[in-house]
Amino acid sequence: MRLVARRALSRLAARPERASAAARALAALPRLAAPEARGADPNLASPLARFPRSRDPAPSSRGFAAASAGSPLTPEEVKRRMDEINDSFAEAREEIEAAMEAVGTTYFNEEAEYAREVTERTLEMYRRLCSEMDEEERAKTQRAMGMKMEQLKAEREQIDHAHDDH
Repeated sequence: MRLVARRALSRLAARPERASAAARALAALPRLAAPEARGADPNLASPLARFPRSRDPAPSSRGFAAASAGSPLTPEEVKRRMDEINDSFAEAREEIEAAMEAVGTTYFNEEAEYAREVTERTLEMYRRLCSEMDEEERAKTQRAMGMKMEQLKAEREQIDHAHDDH
């Protein structure tokens, strides 16, 4: 939780227009600190706990070759999941930006690790959605979101090489 406070304070110092976001993050600290002391599950305190990793029994099916055997996704479900992916995409971009701002500081490794986690979570959500769609829906989704996902991959690569020069 100290990382959240440090991020909020550094962003506040760097950009005054983010003051309200920093204030909200700091106000949330007492609620987030030491969840196990309150009898809560400590795993739920993680921002990644909302999005469990896929337990796909056939990892080779990630090539989008066939739609899942389950029931087809409703348009409402597709929209909801695309909205979640878009929200996660925005969060990943912010974390990548924070990591790039931290290049050359002692905080870079933490920031870069978290940015990679959020980015991978976003890409996994996108892959999972595409794997559950029929071919026509998948093509439409890839046209709508594919370039954004490629952009995210490229920005993740920048993080991997950002600290090489310092």
